[in-house]
Amino acid sequence: MPDRPGLATPFPIEDLPGAVWLLAGPGTEVVAANSRAAAHPAPLTDPELLAALATVLETGRPTRVGLTGAPTRVALVGPHRDAAGAVIGCLVQVVDVDEVAARWAVAAAQNRLLPATLPVVPGYHLAAHYVAATQPGRAGGDFYDALAVGGGRLAVLLGDVVGAGLTATAVTAQLRGAAISALLDGDDVDGVIARLDRLAAHVPGAAGSTVCVAVIDPARGELSVGSAGHPRPLLLTEHDAGELSWRIGPPLALASERPPAHTVGIAAGDVFVLYSNGLLNSGVFADSLRGVPRDVESVCSHLIGAVLDGGAALDDAALLVVGTDPSRTPPLSIAVTAAPEQLATIRRALREWTARIGLDAEEVLGLQLAVGEAATNAIEHAYRDREPGPVRLTAEVRGDGDLVVEIADEGEWRTTDPGENQHRGRGMHLIRSSMDELDVRRGDGGTVVRMSRHLGRARLAEEPEPVDPPVAEETDADTVTFEVHNSHDAVLVRLGGILDAVDADEVHRRLQQLSRAGSAPLTVDLSGVRLVDSTGVRVLFELALQATAAGGKLTVLVPEGSLPHRVLSITGLDQVATVIPG
Repeated sequence: MPDRPGLATPFPIEDLPGAVWLLAGPGTEVVAANSRAAAHPAPLTDPELLAALATVLETGRPTRVGLTGAPTRVALVGPHRDAAGAVIGCLVQVVDVDEVAARWAVAAAQNRLLPATLPVVPGYHLAAHYVAATQPGRAGGDFYDALAVGGGRLAVLLGDVVGAGLTATAVTAQLRGAAISALLDGDDVDGVIARLDRLAAHVPGAAGSTVCVAVIDPARGELSVGSAGHPRPLLLTEHDAGELSWRIGPPLALASERPPAHTVGIAAGDVFVLYSNGLLNSGVFADSLRGVPRDVESVCSHLIGAVLDGGAALDDAALLVVGTDPSRTPPLSIAVTAAPEQLATIRRALREWTARIGLDAEEVLGLQLAVGEAATNAIEHAYRDREPGPVRLTAEVRGDGDLVVEIADEGEWRTTDPGENQHRGRGMHLIRSSMDELDVRRGDGGTVVRMSRHLGRARLAEEPEPVDPPVAEETDADTVTFEVHNSHDAVLVRLGGILDAVDADEVHRRLQQLSRAGSAPLTVDLSGVRLVDSTGVRVLFELALQATAAGGKLTVLVPEGSLPHRVLSITGLDQVATVIPG
């Protein structure tokens, strides 16, 4: 249906779910509709809908109404305005809530089958994206994954299951799991596809699915790739971009024999692209990538942008981009004197090193927290009652994608006096909450804290934004700042900076003084604090317990989702004080 002059739709209504009509006001003339609406008459005799149209035309505010005699159908009515903002019609969207719920269930299940993060493996950069089909009943079935398989090699796979909906999602789970299991067992590309062939022959709905599997071996400079009916991947070099050419086999469970995997050379700086039919249907081919920068984010954004710019996605589109990194980040190794002032030096070195690796923001937060706690313990306890000695930090990303960090000192392990503050020792709890493994080795030559975490990098977002480091650049003057506000019997203190071992004693002294040893209500605002370590947590616990004993109250305001909020949540400060996120 052509758009009427003055009422041209400002957005593609074809992409909207359900049946959509554009009406000219103040009457009910239909001037545009999407394909689902064109197949059905507009429910313009429904009294509830007519009343809603009149209300929207009068007030300009959107509303929602249930349709008479159709308990699962809901009409969403919104104003349509001209360039000057005047209401000149209404947009009516009718959806079946049961159908929408079913689509959401499929989308949620499909999303859970995709890896939440991609591995961080030395020598590689990865990016991935998935766009679900907008047409009802078409979503579900694409999958991908990547994993280190030893010897510096990286395995990647991308598949497309026949059909759609929950049935396709169930098949996807089985095929992806079988492929990962085969790779972890040491199967080569041909072995992985052979295992998927056997599985697809016995799983209803799996026959006819397609998959592409590849293993990159940088030591040999080789890429081994095999395909079961899947589109040939792209290889982008410094000066060229093209589709790999070799004889591929038919889809899974449909071949009596298969051609062997294809091997090609791959050099540092090359980019390898796996994609599904949904991307092929968008008309994007290698030629369009010739001028695109050879980094995985640019390639991924360019290809997915072409899919999104095309309007409604008729089929799922999955994309996995692998870049071979010509320069590997060397391990981190620094040594400082065991003094609280050196915590800033450790944080700065760690921040610069993680920036070169390109870790996900969540990984950086956890690493900063764990390393800070281990370093603080060494600084506070290793050289007690003696001249401060060295504290050494080493960190590296191993070939399996595990980050291994060690904090070592040459002092003596100090056994905690049972009579000391009961809230000491929370640093180890913070480390365990941020790392996968923790091992503390004590000996005559000192203590070594070894911790590790399997790294993952977030999949590329539709509109990627740069992530600020969790702690801003520090200066020599970066100490805790105080801003005190007195109101009747209550005191509000806004803190800024970093609350760690450097200023913990002074902060405790001043807050204790302001709260009159816990007898006066005290509110501590941490919105300006970038980091709180276990020594800062100990200060807050001691103030809270003191306030409870003296009949006072401690309230802590902390930005929700911030690093201080995470630390306070892990350590359970809300059990002894009022913690208000916001």
